[in-house]
Amino acid sequence: MKTLTNELSFRALFFVLAFGLVGCNKEEFYEKEYLENPFAPEMEVPETDGGWDGGSTVGGNTDGGSTVGGSTVGGNTDGGSTVGGNTDGGSTVGGNTDGGSTVGGNTVGGTTDGGSTVGGTTDGGSTVGGTTDGGSTVGGSTGGTSTGSTAGGTVGGGNPVSDWTDSFTQVADSDKKVDIAWIVDNSGSMGDDQASLANNFDSFIRNFITRGIDFKMGITTTDCSTADKCGAAVPGSLESLTAVQANGNPQAFISTFKAHIQVGTNGSSRERGLFAAEKFLDRYAQAHYRSDSRLVLVFVSDEEDQSPQSTQYYLNRYLAEKAHLGADYVRAYSIVKTNCQTAGCQFARYAYQSNNTGGSILNLDGNFASTLTEIGTDIQNLIDSFSLSQTPVAGSLEVRVNGVISTQWTLDGRNLKFNQGHVPAVGANIQVKYQY
Repeated sequence: MKTLTNELSFRALFFVLAFGLVGCNKEEFYEKEYLENPFAPEMEVPETDGGWDGGSTVGGNTDGGSTVGGSTVGGNTDGGSTVGGNTDGGSTVGGNTDGGSTVGGNTVGGTTDGGSTVGGTTDGGSTVGGTTDGGSTVGGSTGGTSTGSTAGGTVGGGNPVSDWTDSFTQVADSDKKVDIAWIVDNSGSMGDDQASLANNFDSFIRNFITRGIDFKMGITTTDCSTADKCGAAVPGSLESLTAVQANGNPQAFISTFKAHIQVGTNGSSRERGLFAAEKFLDRYAQAHYRSDSRLVLVFVSDEEDQSPQSTQYYLNRYLAEKAHLGADYVRAYSIVKTNCQTAGCQFARYAYQSNNTGGSILNLDGNFASTLTEIGTDIQNLIDSFSLSQTPVAGSLEVRVNGVISTQWTLDGRNLKFNQGHVPAVGANIQVKYQY
């Protein structure tokens, strides 16, 4: 009995000790959880779609790793590639990109100041809002390549340019051709002006005759009141106002011009000179004028043009006559009332033609001798010029005469003219190299 009692006491003691040990471990567990503070925020672990060194990111914003809106100072990115990625607004100052390539990516607003790109390639990417100075990297060095085509290189600001060469052979004055159309206002107020034009024509034509320049002239009026009048040549003017007639008997030629240019004052008071010039060319350009000559239009009126189409329409029509030679082969002069103060006698529509062809606007009420001399001299300068095929980049011309460089010339638009005393001899070869 005593043995049974001792055994029961031992078992009871064992269970008490075991329960105590279990209770202690549970308290330690709860204490540990409390000390670790379950309410503290979790630490964020960054996700990486590619390594910083040698990794690649497809469609992400990484440049061997990416900087969006921040800056990297003095750091290096080695070997990373970005396919279709963007770098937005970040700046790299003094850092190096070594061997990395950007295919199709965009750089928006970023700048590279003092950094260097060694061996990298940019294939089809675009730079929006960044700074490119003449196709160079400011402060750094670029050793990579840029895929795409640039004809002849670039001009400041990255504009593509091409190299071009024009070649000419100097011809005699007798082979220099110009066709002239006079469009004269024949309304009631023009009698005195027509007489002044006739009396001073010698100032215009004398040098043409002396030099033996090959010219043809025609005269029409601003009267387009009917289809048969609009652009119709003054009878006899096309046949008699030519270089052949002038060289045969200069004085008789000048007298003939004086008679034809006084077209009368019975024409329509609704002057439509631009329309008349168009119809004159429609009628006679192919049959009477030459395809390889320069074309000169001279408008004479004391009223604003009232033709039905826009000024640009008529300009395009005139230029179309020499489209195969170039716009420099057409020139328009306007003899109008430049001192006019009233709405009726404005001249903006005629002036538009002159301003856009390199011609002059002269005063109808001025000295007619000076006016006609100025136009005649300008036309002679024009036919003495060599018209370039393109508009050259300033400072890019190299002019050679028979292989020897010449600097004795001036350039007006696309017209190259040699200075007096330096005009190439007949038969000389002129070669003009330039960029455009």
